[in-house]
Amino acid sequence: MSQLNPRERILNKLRAARVEALPCPDAPAFYTAPTEDQATRVERLMLNMKNAMAEVHRSSEAGLGECVARICAEKQVMLLAVGPELLSDEALCAQFAQ
Repeated sequence: MSQLNPRERILNKLRAARVEALPCPDAPAFYTAPTEDQATRVERLMLNMKNAMAEVHRSSEAGLGECVARICAEKQVMLLAVGPELLSDEALCAQFAQ
């Protein structure tokens, strides 16, 4: 009778273990059905951004251009990358151009 070393004993236990597949989660339902109201989600996003060492500034939709322009002036930002939803707003782009 051969003596098994500790490594072999552990490997034999792992090989003998019964493995059951876990069910796949319903990912689309998780991402499409919010369980929080919008205000709670915004607060959670702000907290996560702050935890990632990002500066967070709150603004209304109407005051967004002024807020971004002010921050860019304060930080002396010369180039700014924005998403297509902001580029489609001509009045907002005009505020950025100043």
